[in-house]
Amino acid sequence: MRLSPGMTRFRSPSLRCSPSPRARPGLLLLLLLLVSLSLASCGETAAPAEPFDPTTAEAELVEVLTRLRAGDPEGALAAWDAQASTTGVPEGAFHYRALALADAGRIDEALEVWDDELERHPGNGRAHVLVAEALLGRGRLDDAADHLQQAREVAPELPMLSLIAGRLALQRNDDEAATRAFRDLLEVDPWGIHASAAHHALFQIAARRGDPAAALHERASAFLEQFHAALAYSRAVLAEDPDNVLERFRVGAAYQNLYMQANGSPIFGPVPPRWLREALDNSEAAFHAVLAVDPTFARATFNLGNIRRQQDRLHEAVAYFRETLAIDAAHVGARLNLARVLRILNDEAGAYAELLAVFEHTDDRIVLAPALVMLADIEERRSDWAAAASRLEVLMEWFPDDPQGLFPRLEALRALAAPR
Repeated sequence: MRLSPGMTRFRSPSLRCSPSPRARPGLLLLLLLLVSLSLASCGETAAPAEPFDPTTAEAELVEVLTRLRAGDPEGALAAWDAQASTTGVPEGAFHYRALALADAGRIDEALEVWDDELERHPGNGRAHVLVAEALLGRGRLDDAADHLQQAREVAPELPMLSLIAGRLALQRNDDEAATRAFRDLLEVDPWGIHASAAHHALFQIAARRGDPAAALHERASAFLEQFHAALAYSRAVLAEDPDNVLERFRVGAAYQNLYMQANGSPIFGPVPPRWLREALDNSEAAFHAVLAVDPTFARATFNLGNIRRQQDRLHEAVAYFRETLAIDAAHVGARLNLARVLRILNDEAGAYAELLAVFEHTDDRIVLAPALVMLADIEERRSDWAAAASRLEVLMEWFPDDPQGLFPRLEALRALAAPR
């Protein structure tokens, strides 16, 4: 149902089971009979509310959502008012008006609008959670708990429900319940918009206990905060300029970095494979979006090659790295990674040629160091001890402190290369 322009908020009258105190004595017997017949229904638990998802309104609130996501709540309110006074707003739109008011710091007004929204849609679990959050800020813990319980009944899958439940437990000095709630959130949404706050809360709890895990939670919280800030900035730019290839690329790079941090990094602990796949899928989609606008964007093809390499789709990785080099022959990262993949595919001759070509395009010792090590590996496999030793000698000259611990290997190669 669409709310017509000019339609205002309303409050439903309260429904009561008890008779009016103004009933006349002549009606007493009738009222007693009616009350006796209705006692059972008055004593029964009310039927659960029908779940209502306000996100169904988002497709018709494009400007409002764009402003909200860009961190402009006053602009979102202006857009909401403009739409309400012209074309009208869709069912569920008041949820987003309340959200904009809350983001603008106008909490009392937001609570009033959410109150009206929940009279219209008592099954709006998102509204119940957001109201609970606002009430926590006012110290109304019991009221907040009531709204969380109603949210559980209609939308138990909402990650933010666990976040606010954890905060409620913290305010009640129940660290164990808080820890369970925050871990529940991270289990179902390990790097969603609320995950940074959950890690920060777990950091605080662990720090109070002297738990070494505190440092890991602190790092995870900081990383995720930066990740979501970067995504929010890029998406705000893309909302105004959808063909901005640099911001499309940054979205893909953010998800790819997330994958690398989560895959084997101790700060996130064990991550279910489906979440890792989702990070790579989001990254890949962003890089393809870049190439749809600019097919010569070499960094996008290079990173698609890296994704295929991480997925063990090695022949596709080779194709992407070769495509990168066709666009930019001086892309030494693509040559190095192409050589690495060719070695896995047992094409040592191809790998050797790519490694030698790296030296034609850069004199950066940090970049050349892995090329020298791989050349030495291939030459050692060919029993060309002197050539392999010469590669490691260059590395020892460049990096006398031997950060890779190559000196024992160099000594062994020299011994093999010595005349007999």
